[in-house]
Parts: sequence; C-alpha cells; structure tokens
Amino acid sequence: HLKLNNYNPETCIRRKAHLTELISWCEKHGINHPSDATYEHLSEYARYVNSSKKKDSKNKRGVPLSIRTRYNKIATVISFLNFLHKEGHILYNPGSGLDLPKTPKRLPMNVLNNDDMVKILSVPDTRTKTGLRNRAILELLYSTGIRLKEFQNLEPADIDYERGLILIRQGKNNKDRYVPIGNAALSWIKRYEIEVRPDFLKNRLKIFPA
Repeated sequence: HLKLNNYNPETCIRRKAHLTELISWCEKHGINHPSDATYEHLSEYARYVNSSKKKDSKNKRGVPLSIRTRYNKIATVISFLNFLHKEGHILYNPGSGLDLPKTPKRLPMNVLNNDDMVKILSVPDTRTKTGLRNRAILELLYSTGIRLKEFQNLEPADIDYERGLILIRQGKNNKDRYVPIGNAALSWIKRYEIEVRPDFLKNRLKIFPA
C-alpha cells in the first residue's frame, strides 16, 4: 500500500521492520488476529517499546532506544491499525488513544561558522578534475542545503542559471520544488560542466563520488 502511494523506499523498509517486531510480540502474547488486539494489549506493547534497548559493544546491558525511534515504532502501529480499520478488517482502531513519546525540539549543534566553511570549500584541489568536481559539489550543497539523495538525483537540466534556481524532483514527501542557489555555486557548477564533465562521461569515470 505504501509503495503504491509512492512512499520513500526506506520508509517502507523501516515500517515493515516495525510491524515485523509487532507481529512477533503479538504471537508471543497469543494475539493471532488484529481483531483480537485491545487497547490494553497495545498499551503493554508501547511499554515494551519504551523499555527496549539496543545492543551496544561498550555496554552489555544495552542502551535505551532514542525518543525518535520509539516514536516511529509506536506511530507505525497506530498507522497500521488505521489502515486496517479503513479497509474493514477491524471495527475500530484500538490503538488510537496511545500516547506517543514527545520528541524534543532542539536547535542544531556545532554549526560551522563562515571561516570553517571557507576552509572546507578550499580543501579540493581545483587544478584536478576530481578536485574541481568536488568543489562544485560542496558549493552546491552549501548554497542550497538540499538532501544527499536530492543531490544525487539532480540532472543538468534541473539547474536554471538565469533565475538562480534548481529543480528538486521527488524530494521530501515525494514533492517537486524549486530551491534558490547562489551565483558562486552556479559559477563552479558551470566550470565543472564545461571543463570536467565531458571527460568524465567520455572516459566513463564516476561523475559523483560514492
């Protein structure tokens, strides 16, 4: 169902893993059909999730799951039961009253200042093909703040030099959007396209690093 609705493949994999864990827990507790599940069962499962720990090589007892992970596991269960209810497999969602862990809203830590960014952008040796390519990549990422997968899906035609925009196809929530890009980044990208990219394509070199 998620795949048919164009959900991100990683989201599908993650939710499948969460539901596999739920089903395993239900089997151990004698719950063999969704209609057998009660609010009490799901509350107990939520307590199980909140007390779960992940393996840690430095701590034999393990470490608690992050709030985000616990939130996602429980939210997946609620979403799954909503789906079953809409499809007519159960009369109501017994997990609709479950409390989700509150995720803290924090500002980004260790943000780089201008001097730090200048040093990073200056690392690639632009006298080499790979160096010029890498400088163009860093400038683009720094200027736009787009996600790695969005960057990897970019095509030359997605860059609008006249308006200073790049088209992001199927970005977050599978939506297309335009993102502004600065003149410095555009200048480096243009150099890359003219001086380097043709040789990369001709010699079948990797256009982007792994």
